[in-house]
Amino acid sequence: MDKMLKTTLRRDAETITASAIRAVLPDAAVQRALKGVRFPGRVILVAAGKAAWQMAHVTCAALETPVTQGIVITKYGHARGALPRLHIVEAGHPIPDENSFSGTRQAVERRTVYASDGSSKEAVIAYSLGDYCTTEEGGVNASLILNPEFTRDHTSGVTTLTDVGYTPIATVDFGPEAKQRYAVVNMDDAIALYESNYYDRIPEEIYQTLLSLREKLADTVFPKEDSETK
Repeated sequence: MDKMLKTTLRRDAETITASAIRAVLPDAAVQRALKGVRFPGRVILVAAGKAAWQMAHVTCAALETPVTQGIVITKYGHARGALPRLHIVEAGHPIPDENSFSGTRQAVERRTVYASDGSSKEAVIAYSLGDYCTTEEGGVNASLILNPEFTRDHTSGVTTLTDVGYTPIATVDFGPEAKQRYAVVNMDDAIALYESNYYDRIPEEIYQTLLSLREKLADTVFPKEDSETK
């Protein structure tokens, strides 16, 4: 391959790479998603993550319907100033800290909701904050799905939050030779597979990583000192 052809291929590859990166930057992605979008009534914005401030900034400018209120929870040092009608919280990422939990609680709103028959009642609305409790080790990204349990007393009509559990999940890279390289797995199920001698499905290295990450998640959600106190 002559030198001129190599130079041309390199230039084309760099152009394609740069174009792909620009296409998925927060600004461009949000502008495409919200182009021409209008919402009836109030608009409440909740953003969380490293790019949360930038995406919220672009959202405020791109939406035809003004944002009524909201909260932005981002990594320390990633907020670039105030945004109209939005509360900005900087917090720990990827490992959450007290600011993370405080900001999350602020994303829960009690308000009056209306049914199609015109009746109304007070309700609690929790806005999704995405993958906010996360940790990573050895190429495995671990997170969790919260499993709240509600109990309704049919006599009084009162609904109570009676328990909160969680399912630990992980995004696993099984390597370039694997039939399915990437997979999202239930960590408990994956660990049980290995311990049932399915070594071809869960390699030992991944098994050990999942054990470590599951323990870290457990200590994040239910710290040992809190458990001992209880």
